[in-house]
Amino acid sequence: MGIQGSFTDFVICAVSVRYQLAIFTDDKDFVGYKKILPIRLYDYRIEG
Repeated sequence: MGIQGSFTDFVICAVSVRYQLAIFTDDKDFVGYKKILPIRLYDYRIEG
């Protein structure tokens, strides 16, 4: 099993992991990356 994505997406993931930062995006590709990579996604949805 593998994942396919752009070079830019994977650089964002690498920086996020290295500096322990959450990724702020609405790009659904990152949800797939999160299944494999130890990234955190910022939850920007407002409940209420």
